[in-house]
Amino acid sequence: MGFAIRLDSHYIFVDPCVTEWPDMPYASGGKLVGTTKVGLHEFPLGADEFDRADLILYTHDHSDHLDRGLLPRLVELRSEIWAPEQGVQSILEEGVPKGQVHVARVCSSLRKDSYMVEFIRARHASAGGSCDLDLKWYYKDVQDQDACSCGYLVKTRYGNIYHPGDTYYLQDS
Repeated sequence: MGFAIRLDSHYIFVDPCVTEWPDMPYASGGKLVGTTKVGLHEFPLGADEFDRADLILYTHDHSDHLDRGLLPRLVELRSEIWAPEQGVQSILEEGVPKGQVHVARVCSSLRKDSYMVEFIRARHASAGGSCDLDLKWYYKDVQDQDACSCGYLVKTRYGNIYHPGDTYYLQDS
């Protein structure tokens, strides 16, 4: 799972997942209905095959988007990692140095030499987690929701690439 973008000699990855992760519980109506192994296909490359990863963009901290098994390799490569606030906390808990991880704040952007990344509002569309649609009553305000997930708009001279993450339609965005 995930996407790789090469812009000239610069490599950007959005939600790269390339390692096995433990069984994940799935919930329905708040009740555990079983566990299942996530993975629909062979991974296109292994963590040790990452030779370069300049910029990593995580949309949220679920394990099918934020690959904790890849983080040690990203530390070695000194990749610049961006994620919503909740994702940053999860990444730091895995031992990634603080200076390597940055908070992707909705409605802000990151400017690089040959491209720009805008951080776009997103809302996770599945039920069962602290940042999911079914629990939107939990949030005090929109900033609390923005701490959980975001999408990315990569603007380049070749065209634009939008990756919304796991989101549902937002009329007000």
